[in-house]
Amino acid sequence: MSGEPAAEDDVGDLTLKVDWRIHLSDLNTGTLVLDSSYILCAYRPVPSAQTVLDDLWSVRDRIWVPHQVMLEITGRGATVENDFRKETVEQGESFRRGIQQKLLRLRVSMRRNEVERQAEQLAVRKFHAATEEMVNFAQNRGDAARPSPRTPEELESINQRLERLIKGRVGPAPTPEERSAWITDSTARIKSKRPPSYADRKHRPGQRANDCIIWHQIMQLARNQEPRKPIVFVTQDHKNLGWVEHRGGRPVGAHSLLVDEMHEEAGVPFLVIGASQLHSYIEHLAGSEVWHPDRAWAETTPAGLLRPLPTFLHDAN
Repeated sequence: MSGEPAAEDDVGDLTLKVDWRIHLSDLNTGTLVLDSSYILCAYRPVPSAQTVLDDLWSVRDRIWVPHQVMLEITGRGATVENDFRKETVEQGESFRRGIQQKLLRLRVSMRRNEVERQAEQLAVRKFHAATEEMVNFAQNRGDAARPSPRTPEELESINQRLERLIKGRVGPAPTPEERSAWITDSTARIKSKRPPSYADRKHRPGQRANDCIIWHQIMQLARNQEPRKPIVFVTQDHKNLGWVEHRGGRPVGAHSLLVDEMHEEAGVPFLVIGASQLHSYIEHLAGSEVWHPDRAWAETTPAGLLRPLPTFLHDAN
C-alpha cells in the first residue's frame, strides 16, 4: 500500500516516469490493454496519428480493448483536437500556479535576513531554471496545437485504421448485474480514497465509475486468459490515485494498490505505461535481430526489422 496522502489536485508535470526496460520480460509476454486516453492520441497533434497507428500495428495481435473504453471513444475523434487545445490552456494555468508558488517561497526566503547570500542566490537560480522549463514546455505544447484541424476525409481514414486494428479485440459488455455492482464498488473506492475511482471523484455522476468499470473488465480478462499473462495498461491518464501512483508529486508507475489487487485476483503483474514508453519499447523491438519463438506476433525481416504476422484471433462480431 502507498503511504502517500491523497492529493486533492494534480498540479505540474504529470508525465509518467517509468523505465520500461526493467519490465521487458512482462512487456514481451503481456497483453496490452488500451485506455481511451491512449487510443484517442491517434486524433491528437502530439504524438502524431501515424506514430500511434504504426505502434499499434506492430503489436496488434497482443492488444485488447475493454468494452467501456469503446463506449468512451465512439464518436470522439472529431472533438479531440479541440480538447487538446483546451488541455494546453489548462496546463499553462497549472504552470502559472507552480511559478507563483515558487516565487512566494523565494520571497519568504529572501526576507529572512538570516539566510546566507549564497543560499539566496541558489534559490534565485532554481526559480529561474524552473520558470524556463515551464515556459519552454508550454511553448512546445502551444506550437504542437497550431496545425489546421483535420479534414473529414483524414478523420475517416483514422477511424478505418483503428477499426481494423481493434476488430475482434474488444471485450464483452458487462451484464446489468455486473455494471451495477461495479458502480457500487466505485462509490466505495471514492469514499475510501482508493484507485482508480478516487481520481475521478470530481467528474459528473454518470462518469465517475468509468475507470472502475474498466478496472473490473481488465481483471476479468486477466482471470480468464489461458495461459495467464501480465497485464500492461497503456494510458495517458496519469492523475494521482487513478491508474498511477505519485511520489514527490510525480507519477512513477502503476498504483501499488492496483498491483496488489491484480495479484490477488489473477496472480499476474500489472504495469502502467504511456504512449512514449510504448513507442520506445516498439523501437527496441524494431532494432532487435533476434526472433523469440514465444513472441508469435512478429518475425524478423532481412533488414533485421520486425514485421507483424497476420492475426489468428477470432473476430467476435
